[in-house]
Amino acid sequence: MKLKNIVLLLLLVTSTICRGQQVDSIAAADRRDNAVLLPLSATLALAGTLTHAIDGWEVINLETREMVQQWRSEHGPMDGAPLHFDNYLQLAPAAAPWVLKWAGVESRSSYRDLFWIEAEAFLAYNLVVQTVKYTAHVKRPSSWADNSFPSGHTATAFWGAEIARTEFRETAPWVGVCAYAAATLTGFMRIYNDRHWLGDVMAGAAVGIASARFAYWLHPRLMSCFEPQQVVDTSYSYSPSL
Repeated sequence: MKLKNIVLLLLLVTSTICRGQQVDSIAAADRRDNAVLLPLSATLALAGTLTHAIDGWEVINLETREMVQQWRSEHGPMDGAPLHFDNYLQLAPAAAPWVLKWAGVESRSSYRDLFWIEAEAFLAYNLVVQTVKYTAHVKRPSSWADNSFPSGHTATAFWGAEIARTEFRETAPWVGVCAYAAATLTGFMRIYNDRHWLGDVMAGAAVGIASARFAYWLHPRLMSCFEPQQVVDTSYSYSPSL
């Protein structure tokens, strides 16, 4: 065998091994993330629910609201007027992967996969949030509306933050830190603007994180249903020698 063919064969084998190791590494990282984030999401969701469902626990929401509103009236900018930038900040974490990919920062997913992962997370969190909002009938702190629980703004921010963290956890870990900081600020601003209780924000964060983890689990399974499968022809013909 010529030296050129040997080199090409070695390169092919090496690249195949590296791709296999990368897939294994991603799968292992996903398992570690799920082992931490899914129990955390369940804990946040349970705690947020209990603040509305158990007699005596509502004091957590009431005291948190009183503390934040007092700080807002005494120290908040614009003489304590509502600050509505959370309406835009909630979208920043989900938009960050697109901007960073365009800027050349390497991410986990292709543009196509990122689009579908975000779409799947969006549909999952909306299904949960809207269903619970209009069955729980929790009144907002400063309004007659009874769709306070859970916080949709917070859920939006946190599913975007988890996707941003996952996409860049290997190449740019700071992206996840910044995305989660923006999501946390969004949740705080929902309390600051007197639109949600603390329990609403906790549950919203839980739904957002879990929706993103669900999307990363669901996406490869959905894609396998649509991508053509290789068919191995196991038939053979036998022709007796004449």
